[in-house]
Amino acid sequence: MIDVGIAAVANQTLSVQIEDRQYVIDLHEANDVMCVSITRDGVTLVSGSRVTAGTALLPYKYLESDAGNFIVTVDAEALPYWDQFGVTQFLVYLSAAELAVYRA
Repeated sequence: MIDVGIAAVANQTLSVQIEDRQYVIDLHEANDVMCVSITRDGVTLVSGSRVTAGTALLPYKYLESDAGNFIVTVDAEALPYWDQFGVTQFLVYLSAAELAVYRA
């Protein structure tokens, strides 16, 4: 598991290199919910998708390819929201092997 640092700000764009792949993650608040757009190596995978607790940010396994996926961890049944990023909510990357364990 890799912790991807996110800050407690409403709108942010992160660039992270994981396993020889370049990800650009755009987190933004819209109508009191968090949304995400993700590109990998310049290819848009997700655009404006809602962020939900404990759910992979790439919503389909085929988007993972042989790579992993991102998840926002939260306490209890909280909804992901920017004011708790880096406090009680964290963005993590799980490899394909870690995802298999997580989903089991």
